[in-house]
Amino acid sequence: MGTKKITIADVAKAAGVSEATVSGILNNSSVQSPETSLKVQMVMRELGYTPRRNRLRSENRRNNRIRNVALLVPDVNPEAAKTEMIIKLCEGVERELFEYNCRLSLCWLKPDGSLPDILSGRRKACGVIIRGWLPEDSDKYEENRRALLKFPVVCVFSRTPENYDFVGVDNNECARWAIAQLNKFKPDRVICVTPDYKNEMNEDLTVRISMFKYFLWRNCGMKCEEIACAPDRSFSPLELKPDQKTFIFCIGHDPEVLSCISSFRPESRNLMICAVMTGELPEELRFDFVRTIHIDPYGVGVAAVDMLWRRISRPYEISPRLLISPREFRFVPKE
Repeated sequence: MGTKKITIADVAKAAGVSEATVSGILNNSSVQSPETSLKVQMVMRELGYTPRRNRLRSENRRNNRIRNVALLVPDVNPEAAKTEMIIKLCEGVERELFEYNCRLSLCWLKPDGSLPDILSGRRKACGVIIRGWLPEDSDKYEENRRALLKFPVVCVFSRTPENYDFVGVDNNECARWAIAQLNKFKPDRVICVTPDYKNEMNEDLTVRISMFKYFLWRNCGMKCEEIACAPDRSFSPLELKPDQKTFIFCIGHDPEVLSCISSFRPESRNLMICAVMTGELPEELRFDFVRTIHIDPYGVGVAAVDMLWRRISRPYEISPRLLISPREFRFVPKE
């Protein structure tokens, strides 16, 4: 017996909306909130529904053109675009752009700090998604900022000084989750592990740790110690006291989280490590004292494209900033 074909009616029923709402989101012909649009798109992804066509895609094909959307990583080092977060973000962006017959151009700043050719040359992009924001200490900052004003722009993960559309992670929820785990554990000592401050602490991580400190003091009346990883992402082993319960909150990124967890023995007692991650925790590090919550760069990419097309179609509409909730990763601890 063949597999039942997924229809718009199935998507509408699973998402709890009308078929007209789903059709309007697919064709970009109805005004829906970013939350509703993202919910419908995530349901389509879960059900494996692939729309046959939509208006913008068919228009592009009739005109025999493929439009470019730039995903800008504001760094002069191409290696900055090879992290797991950027790879998953690109997957979400590419999957959604396919429905518009558009192509993703992953790019970064030139060695002199100026914008890439796709944002300054003749073959320009029709829109820009930026991971973070431009480095303000660059000599090219003002020139780059003015150049970006010519494009529809959506920023992802890190908030920006400009009044741009924004899709990011709900850091408030990340902090509340960590505090909930802490309240169950009831520690004597709280430590917050951060990436190397000089090179890795972006605004998104700064907000995350600030929210954690706020809830820690307000709800528990405690303060935390801060330990930064080395520039090579390594974590110096901590000396744990047998009679002291220690709670460690790793705010990201994945290499620092894995380095922190692997520095402890599997049989460690009076210890709990809570971490915010992008990828899955390797099986060999799934100890019974580890808890993880995961952000979804793929979902952020899908939502960013949807918000970008809303901006292209309705340039004067005010779009709310959208925050994607993280998900707790539950696993069977390694014996």
